[in-house]
Amino acid sequence: MARAWAVARVVILEIARSSGARIFLPILFAVAWFAPRAATRDDLVDRLRILVSYGLGLPAFLVALAVVGWATSSVAGEIDRRTTMHLGTKPLRGYEWILGKWLGVVTIGIVLWIALVCLFAARVGVAVARADGAEREQARTRFLLTRVERPVVPPPVTDAAVENAVMRQWSDRSGESRPPTASERERIETRVRRRLAVAEVAPGASAVLEFPDIDARDEDTTLVLRYRLHLVPWHTVAAEVEWRAGGKSLGRGHVPQSSWGQIDVPASLVANDGALSVEISNREPLDSGVRILIPSGAVMVREPVRHLGLDLVLSVPLFLAQLGFLVAVAVAGAAAFSLPTANLLAYTVLLGAFSSGLLESALSNVAPEASGNVATGILELLFLIASKVLVALPDLASEQPAGRLAEGLAITSSSIGSAVLWTLLLRGGLALAIGAIVWTRREPAKASVEHG
Repeated sequence: MARAWAVARVVILEIARSSGARIFLPILFAVAWFAPRAATRDDLVDRLRILVSYGLGLPAFLVALAVVGWATSSVAGEIDRRTTMHLGTKPLRGYEWILGKWLGVVTIGIVLWIALVCLFAARVGVAVARADGAEREQARTRFLLTRVERPVVPPPVTDAAVENAVMRQWSDRSGESRPPTASERERIETRVRRRLAVAEVAPGASAVLEFPDIDARDEDTTLVLRYRLHLVPWHTVAAEVEWRAGGKSLGRGHVPQSSWGQIDVPASLVANDGALSVEISNREPLDSGVRILIPSGAVMVREPVRHLGLDLVLSVPLFLAQLGFLVAVAVAGAAAFSLPTANLLAYTVLLGAFSSGLLESALSNVAPEASGNVATGILELLFLIASKVLVALPDLASEQPAGRLAEGLAITSSSIGSAVLWTLLLRGGLALAIGAIVWTRREPAKASVEHG
């Protein structure tokens, strides 16, 4: 391990002295400082969220792009320049060289992230200190207190309802008398269950949404109910809705079609067992025909858990796990391929990992229906291959630290544990192992192992 750290120190010094780093670092901190100023908002909370997105999230993505390039150039560039031939005269094994390259690049990325977090924290402190009392209190409750989400309990879905819906959709879309195959049935059933897990509220009617396990020990705190409602007919622009809890009205107004909104819920309305019941009423006229669909995944209660400062600290291991995976892929690709090919592979994985959640959702929505012809069969096979590739990639966008902080969400221990275990140790460790094996089979590495 000491020899790997020796390689890492050399990598750090090489990158720090490179012309690319001298150009990149001023650009990085200029973006972190000036980008949030491009979007002006009167509300302090909106300004702070913009500061997270443009002063922390955008620079974090630039850091990811930079470290991937540094990793590939450090490994593939050294191989192309034949400088690895000199490793045969040193007591250094192939895996130690690969690990040292990874450690050096990741260390630079983490140092840059910590610097960005410190700059962000200082700017937040200054912005809050300059605000008046009302704005400061609003910032404390809506931004400086991070929250965890409690989803609504979905309505029960019976097997009989699923079976009827599957067969009805199959007969309507295929027009065939034969029963669907296993793969066809699985795809249709997935869509049916997603659509059945919805509460529907007709004009003049109400529905009760249940949220269990809410920690409301401090009755002076405020919970936030986030929602996105779908209105039918789909051309409906907005619908009048009233929210109630504990016999009290939480608010009444027009809700836009498929747009996120939120209302405040006093924590005193939570029952002693931690359950919260919220009633939603459709106040549209009875003859309007406007129905409200409530997807189970689009309604949740956010409860405050801690101060933002702790989440900034917890963002370091989460960013480390994501950055470590990307650098591991870059190092492995550079150990196996030439520099252009390694860059292409590494940046493809990076962009795919940051958009895997969106692409996977899009693929599930546009997957072709079975028709029996060859063209559709080939298209189905391509969709299947694409979906399996996306499953192998981590969804870095949904667990991106800056994205969670901009949404006011806490960085939980489960998200850190999942990122470290599945993204860093499993995926990143596998990539590094493959890179070490491939590199030791190349002539320079083989000489290194033999002389070591």
